[in-house]
Amino acid sequence: MDIDPSKESEIQPEVFFEPASAGSDEPGPDSSPAQLAATAADSSPAQLAATAADSSPAQPAATAADSSPAQPAATAAAPAPPPAPADPLTADNLRQAGVYSVFLRSQEDGRHRYFLTKIVHLDENVVHLVVLSPDFAYRPDRLQAEQSKASLPGDIEEARSRHMSVSRRLFSLMLPVFCYEEAASDRELNGYRRWKILDSREVADAPSQLPGFDGKSAAWRIFLFSGVPFGLLQAAWHYYIDGLTVALLVLPLSTIIFGGGMVLTQRYFVKRRLQKSGTLGKGWEDSAMSAYQMAETQLALPFSAVFSRALGALAQLKGSRILLKDQAGTIEAEVKEGFSSEGQSVSISIYSVGLDRAGVVVRSVPRKGGELDLGKNHENVQSILNFLKEGV
Repeated sequence: MDIDPSKESEIQPEVFFEPASAGSDEPGPDSSPAQLAATAADSSPAQLAATAADSSPAQPAATAADSSPAQPAATAAAPAPPPAPADPLTADNLRQAGVYSVFLRSQEDGRHRYFLTKIVHLDENVVHLVVLSPDFAYRPDRLQAEQSKASLPGDIEEARSRHMSVSRRLFSLMLPVFCYEEAASDRELNGYRRWKILDSREVADAPSQLPGFDGKSAAWRIFLFSGVPFGLLQAAWHYYIDGLTVALLVLPLSTIIFGGGMVLTQRYFVKRRLQKSGTLGKGWEDSAMSAYQMAETQLALPFSAVFSRALGALAQLKGSRILLKDQAGTIEAEVKEGFSSEGQSVSISIYSVGLDRAGVVVRSVPRKGGELDLGKNHENVQSILNFLKEGV
């Protein structure tokens, strides 16, 4: 996903997001300061089991004045107490020094890829990270991430330019998945240290209003992506059988008839689903006609509770199967094909808004692309949101 620190990014449904950025010429997410992308853990860091005072080296058991030959020279050191378990309601879902795979779009060729990022510092509302090399065509697992020996470039200025300061909301939209933990080096901290001394201290965030297709744009896309191929196919056939004149007449007629028919079909089934759910209202075409659906909400619940609710919401979707769930806040699932749809890919991004509040972004798109979904993706998103909000 392109990262330019000074510009607010635009979220594209195909890409899922394009973050606003924080400035440099290096690769970064879709508008990122590192420009890696075009225009895209269960607890806090481990705590020490005891302080130095609690487990110091063994001391002599007695001084020369009161010791006797029969007494041992030293006593055994007391064992260190076990670390206290993290409170699931207050523990941070992100890890400082954690390395995460994130989904971005490369500026070099515009293709979607996975990159490794390391959180070098974690604030209450800001995630400071560096974008590492290399990148991956598919999301790497923990072993692949560790074996890749991801690192920053050797040049110190280039390394600094790969630092990003982003909101937790924007980081969640990168679909992060925890890979492993590794202490940040001085070179990886250089960008954060420079950010701290700046007056502006800019923090990149995604747009407050998540974009989508309005009803007219969705209708045009359905018309063009279905009508034009059909019209060309019919024209080629009639050119072979009847000649050029007939082919030129068939092309526009076939395009208009078939493309228009697909638009009316989508509109009919979307409206029917909304009527069935009792949510048909004014302007429904703008919110429901597109096959690429995205919506956001915030809940007055801690992160862990929202994460559990999100898993429950996916479980109640007919034909759904959870593919990935990570305490960084990323859940991915698929809904199998049905008589009226080709199947959908569903993702849920969850981020903390303080200790007792969390934000959720839900997306549902066709698994195989395309523009005609008969309203199934909109139904998926609304079903998940309704489940999350129930009783809150």
